[in-house]
Amino acid sequence: MLIKKDQIDFEKGLIIYDKKSKFENDFGFIPITEDVERLLRNELRKSPSDCEHVFTFRAKRTFNGKVRGRRYPITYEGFKSEMGRAVQRAGLKDWRRIHDLRHTAATELLRASKDLTATRDLLGHSDVSQTERYAHVISDDVRKAMEARSRARR
Repeated sequence: MLIKKDQIDFEKGLIIYDKKSKFENDFGFIPITEDVERLLRNELRKSPSDCEHVFTFRAKRTFNGKVRGRRYPITYEGFKSEMGRAVQRAGLKDWRRIHDLRHTAATELLRASKDLTATRDLLGHSDVSQTERYAHVISDDVRKAMEARSRARR
């Protein structure tokens, strides 16, 4: 959530971020799709010019030094709290943590692309073996396709 404005390169179509690894100048890249570009441009219009962050929220009340009506960066903790409330309102029972969003995105990417290497790169894993935990998606899809074929032959 703490994407900064200077991390976005619309010309190259990338969000560039520091991996915070033990290596100096170790950067990761997230491609900007049409949908992501639309989202980013919309958020940038809302973000105050004196704020370096892309994703912001409007304070509903004056609290903890925040002034009602002003926009502030969305923090990890703030996002986590809001997601928890949204999950409760939606009645979702199996929601556990924010990291589940990353897992879901990786699973959907792998299901759509069938590309373990691209999924590894997007997740920032150093080794494809870290990404293989998502490989069950491919075998599940193959199994479903084989079962559909069997049903069609009956």
